[in-house]
Amino acid sequence: MSDTIKCPNCLTEHLTGLNLKPGDKRIFKGNCKKCHLPLKFKINSSSQYGLMEQDFITFQINGVVNKITGEYPLTMSLNDYLRNVLNLKGTKIMCKEGGCGSCLVNAEVFDYSTKMNKNISINSCLFPLYSCDGLKLTTIEGIGSKKTGFNEIQKRIGDNNGTQCGWCTPGMVMNMYNLLAENPRPQKQEIEDSMDGNICRCTGYRPILTAMKSFAKDEKPIDIEDLNKIKCLNKSNVCLKSNKNVHLIQDEIEWYVPKNMKTLNELLVQFSSIPYRLVAGNTSTGIYKSDGPYKVFIDLKSIEELYMIEKYDSLIKIGSQVTLSSLIKAFEEFSTSPGFEYLITLSHHLKKIANRGVRNTGTWSGNLCMKNLHKEFPSDVFICLETAGAKLTVTTTDGFSKVLSPWEFFSLPLNSKLLYSVSLEPLSQDTLLRTYKIMPRSQNAHAYVNAGFKFSIDPKTKVVKSLPCILFGGISPEFSHASNTEKFLVGKSLLNESVLNSAFELLNSEIKPNNDPVLAAPEYRRSLALALFYKFVLETCQKEINPKYLSAFQSLIDTRPLSQGSHTFPDEDPSVLPVTKPMPKLNAYLQASGEAKYTYDNTSLKNQLEGAFVQSKLANCRIKSIDDSLAKNYPGVVCILYAKDIPGKNSFMPSPFPPEFLFAHDKIDYAGQAIGLVLAESAAIAQQASKLVKLTYEDQKPPILNLFDGIKSSSFFPKPIDDFKFGDPDSAMKQCAHIIEGDVFLDTQAHFYMENQNAVCMETEDGYDVDCATQWIDLVQGGVQEVLGLPTCNRVNVKVKQVGGAYGGKITRANITATAAALGCFATKRPVRVALDLNSSFSLIGRRFPWYAKYKIGCDQNGKLIAIKIDWYCDAGNSPSDNSMPVGPSFVDNVYNCPNWFISSNLVKTNLPANTAVRSPGFFPAIAIMETMIEHVSTYFKKDPFEIRQINLYKKGDVTPIGQPLSYFNADELIESIRSSSGYDQRCREIEKFNSENKWKKRGISLTPIKWGIGWTGAYYNCMISIYAKDGSVSISHGGIEIGQGIHTKVAQICAYELGVPLETISIKPADSFTNLNAMATGGSITSELVSQACIECCKIIQKNLAPVRQTMPKDYTWLQLIQKALEMGVDLAARYWICPKTKNPFEYCIYGACVSEAVLDVLTGESQILRSDILYDGGKCSNPLIDLGQAEGAFVMGMGFWLSEKIKHDPKSGILLTDGTWEYKPPTTKDIPIDFRISFLINNPNPEGVLGSKAIGEPPLCLTPSVAFAVKRAIEAARKELTGDEQYFALNSPATVDSIQQLCSVDFKQFKIF
Repeated sequence: MSDTIKCPNCLTEHLTGLNLKPGDKRIFKGNCKKCHLPLKFKINSSSQYGLMEQDFITFQINGVVNKITGEYPLTMSLNDYLRNVLNLKGTKIMCKEGGCGSCLVNAEVFDYSTKMNKNISINSCLFPLYSCDGLKLTTIEGIGSKKTGFNEIQKRIGDNNGTQCGWCTPGMVMNMYNLLAENPRPQKQEIEDSMDGNICRCTGYRPILTAMKSFAKDEKPIDIEDLNKIKCLNKSNVCLKSNKNVHLIQDEIEWYVPKNMKTLNELLVQFSSIPYRLVAGNTSTGIYKSDGPYKVFIDLKSIEELYMIEKYDSLIKIGSQVTLSSLIKAFEEFSTSPGFEYLITLSHHLKKIANRGVRNTGTWSGNLCMKNLHKEFPSDVFICLETAGAKLTVTTTDGFSKVLSPWEFFSLPLNSKLLYSVSLEPLSQDTLLRTYKIMPRSQNAHAYVNAGFKFSIDPKTKVVKSLPCILFGGISPEFSHASNTEKFLVGKSLLNESVLNSAFELLNSEIKPNNDPVLAAPEYRRSLALALFYKFVLETCQKEINPKYLSAFQSLIDTRPLSQGSHTFPDEDPSVLPVTKPMPKLNAYLQASGEAKYTYDNTSLKNQLEGAFVQSKLANCRIKSIDDSLAKNYPGVVCILYAKDIPGKNSFMPSPFPPEFLFAHDKIDYAGQAIGLVLAESAAIAQQASKLVKLTYEDQKPPILNLFDGIKSSSFFPKPIDDFKFGDPDSAMKQCAHIIEGDVFLDTQAHFYMENQNAVCMETEDGYDVDCATQWIDLVQGGVQEVLGLPTCNRVNVKVKQVGGAYGGKITRANITATAAALGCFATKRPVRVALDLNSSFSLIGRRFPWYAKYKIGCDQNGKLIAIKIDWYCDAGNSPSDNSMPVGPSFVDNVYNCPNWFISSNLVKTNLPANTAVRSPGFFPAIAIMETMIEHVSTYFKKDPFEIRQINLYKKGDVTPIGQPLSYFNADELIESIRSSSGYDQRCREIEKFNSENKWKKRGISLTPIKWGIGWTGAYYNCMISIYAKDGSVSISHGGIEIGQGIHTKVAQICAYELGVPLETISIKPADSFTNLNAMATGGSITSELVSQACIECCKIIQKNLAPVRQTMPKDYTWLQLIQKALEMGVDLAARYWICPKTKNPFEYCIYGACVSEAVLDVLTGESQILRSDILYDGGKCSNPLIDLGQAEGAFVMGMGFWLSEKIKHDPKSGILLTDGTWEYKPPTTKDIPIDFRISFLINNPNPEGVLGSKAIGEPPLCLTPSVAFAVKRAIEAARKELTGDEQYFALNSPATVDSIQQLCSVDFKQFKIF
């Protein structure tokens, strides 16, 4: 037998040096000694060595063929390739978990099941680059641009103001593009369902849904011309499909694409003793990121027989490579066959797995294999298949196969085995199968508990005829079947309440949830499991049960109707156009096409390095030693920097702020704290190397992880402000007829901005240029100067064009990445980018300040407030820098007149990252605490909260405790107006009737108002306008940062009005530290109006300069003629104005609003839906009503997340953050917003103190969300009253998540009756 092989490139022959025998099926690798080409070889059919067939992959992107031979890391994602290799930055990246949708692209794939091509949307952040072989991919750049013309989808989302910060917009567009490519005439429900994987933090979703649902067949579907553009794009005649096996090698890692089972089995034999990974959709890496490392990847996508979908009279057989989306479609199709009707139940459940993008690539078998490797995984596929009695076929490399149940499969070692197929059989007509999934939010979430029940029941007697299936997930890794309860129920009737009572007792004893700090409490999961079985029993016996229980088994989530929204705002004022015109943002189309550039979209500079933080894994300890030898020797690592390498001050916060370490060097305050910075040739290398740094700790103490433990440990910072006192609260309290005491806790909330924190720094001849996603240019400049020890701040040049979401999180915390990048640049003399991923951002950076208030209220006999005393506490984390407690006393009164106040403010120090500003910091908790006290008073007096609010309202002309005269006060009018327009009184009566007729569903309604003061004193911004004489065009640069609030558009509108020029002639330039120096942070809802005022003053200067020129102009002169004449006369065509207003009162003016929200609650599960929210907002004379509407909707929905779904959890021992990504942290999605969302702006009510009659908008609407919380609370109160007779007051602490709501309802399985 020959033992030589020939290199196909240089034809050099090589001796293998191997003593092989015919029949040896192993594959070997090596490199040509002459040209170094990677070689793969094995014995061929003629007993000779032969090279593997193909060592490259080919695919198309936007019609361009890409051929890759292994020059990129085999673990590279498609997203990395698009953004960092091809520089296609329109496709965004945020979570790297498939949980946000910003990375979606379209893929045309060959469906082996149908033998046809089809389009699917895929999460490019998870999809491996080397799985793209044979695909035709379309990105946002491929469907429309300013050069080629915008796509209709891009236009409609822009025209409907469906974009604010714009980071999520390309993903939204691509999701819709894919839907229309497959179905150009979709139903509205299909469109709304398709958005389950796209998160937007800015808009509140309503305008996005409006834009997308305009494509529905009963609205304005896409016309045939635009449809053909979609259908024909990327449809070249190039055939990319290959029948050749693929084998790629890089850095001792191998990637295989076998084309048949024979080759696959050979590979499984060859690599049975080394770590390998079977690749299908690769979606599990979004959850279990630490699996591996693997030496071999085997991509299964090209093995045709694994895509089988076969239907027989008494059997359905599905191959293991069938995706979840294809499985859902098959189940829906086959559910019309006799005996297989139950498949519609399974298909409905499978739609709740993750989101559309994940289901398009993830396979049912992959979901089960994930459960096999991670027993705690709450697999929905397992629940569905095990409940249905499915059988799994597992093949082995020796040609044998095993048939197992899904439950048996989990104890099977998978090495050298393949989950080949699943088979399902028909069920008898007397068999009822139901599955359930209860989640932290309406969609795109894993289960608290999932369950499946299958009972063969006599239709008349409801006797259980055979062994039923009672199955649960989410209880513990070991528990699934409630075997004892299953056996007990055989031969017994579900109509016998004695039997049911015994069954519930037995089931309660069987269910023993484990106690894991990241999971919901064991008490809830046990109660929920019992409740789900109760729901099943009620549905089974629905014709016989008490009518009050009928609504119990109907899911609030499954029966949610289509969302809808309406709005009214003032008419345009022709005298000031384009001001007051409702128009989308100037760059809305560019955001929708992916052409709007952000800091994270910057093209990598020559020799640029990437940085990743070395982060602590333990809180409240000291560093004993650091071993970074593995990291330093990792290929591609340049260096690792620590505190000792900082030439200046080890604080990313400049003076006069309290110092905050850039790198901890001895004491570690919190888990996740930065200790060093790895600099490497790529971000992936830096991140991987940072995990190789081994830290050892000493002197560990129990971490303080919440303010209650901080209070108990007397862990405080100095008081942030003096105690606030107004009137004589002590004396007044003694005279009060009634004293009410209570407390309330408002927990934290993450920013969840879509563009993660990032900065780039490069050295220049006079210092350093820093591009940073920040809300405060000056702070970045000062921080970099002090960290580098530069003599003056003018050595640092900072620039920012726009930011992909901020919400306060990029005011001071952006300095972390900026100073780190600058330090890296200083140390290496190379450009450096430091960009946090979602997980590191969560663990490194703080969030909204948690507040805890203990209060005492003195009232008269009618509930009129006489005196209020509050001790409130704020969790600052490990630094007091950003605390917002000083604003609390100014806002806590809200709209209520109380003559005597005492407030003690206390700042708690904990072992958490320093908390920081989050939308409406300090203002929101103060208002929420006041509204909570009003609720408490109303419960105490057994009155409607509306009545208590009314009797305590301020009146026009009153003066607040901080000395703010209310010369303008219309909260009372707004309350009465929305009471009428929302039908509040009638709905209260309807809710009372509903609650009396339904035991397990309850409704509630609440009306809450706001007074929100706008203070200008201490704010300072600038604006610069330049006019170009060549064509009269105008450029503006101002001190505000575009973070999605539309500041650029508003400024341009005002400039167009003031100068009398067309809006399209105006361009807004990036803000920088040279032009826009000495500007404070963008925030507090005041930046847009103050920058607009600065723009007006600039325009006045220009108009004054132009006045003499106008006198020389002939009649009917044009703007261009005027400007060119001015240049000729030597007139300065630029102006700059710096604004620093000072007001005589604490607030320049006040904003008022009111909101009515109605909620419905599933008492058994804790799930809720907001049926309707009506907002009436006094926005003055809106400078752009469409932008203001979007700001109001977005702020409100963010507030809903605070109250209902966003929960932060830490490991109690280490302090590690457990909710550090989209898998565990749950902001609202498209189906968590109010079903009916109505917003009205007060008409004919200009603000004489505002800019051109306007009022601020960004944050106040968030403070209306107590109406949502208290509507849910009303429903809980109704449930408690009926279930236990308890009418005592209780505080609704935030977040009122699904699990906490159910527990507040006092549900007990002993209450479960059927008659």
